[in-house]
Amino acid sequence: MLHPFLIPSLLNASLATSSPNPHTTAPTSFVYCFTQQPPQGPQLLPTTYLPCKEALKGIPLGDAGLKPVSFGRSEESGFQVPHKWTKGDCAVEIDVTGESVTETTTFAKLLIVAFEVAVECVIRGEHLGGRALIGETEGLNLWIYGSEGGSEA
Repeated sequence: MLHPFLIPSLLNASLATSSPNPHTTAPTSFVYCFTQQPPQGPQLLPTTYLPCKEALKGIPLGDAGLKPVSFGRSEESGFQVPHKWTKGDCAVEIDVTGESVTETTTFAKLLIVAFEVAVECVIRGEHLGGRALIGETEGLNLWIYGSEGGSEA
């Protein structure tokens, strides 16, 4: 079993051989799809769209989905990260790009970008997931990746 704290660094390492998907319609930045490491390296787990779609349902919507929220690691943030939503073999995770970074965006925008990552990198790609940066300063990472199974968080 892969230790949960190693996942973001492994996912970032898998980006070294990937490139932005030019066909994406993500509203903020490029969607980067993960590629598998050579067989001797750590391996990413594949995932499928249906559990990812279910995991995305954990992202808050309704009236709260349209209001700007500050995402950060401090207790003063409107929504503390890192945070992960999981369902089956799919994990959707968000975190800021640095310890003191705060990024403001909406849950609606987060959901739109997450959906784009799922379409581009789970349905169309190698089924390994991908990553996007969200927000005006692109200070919020969003990852979708295969996991060993779990329930909604």
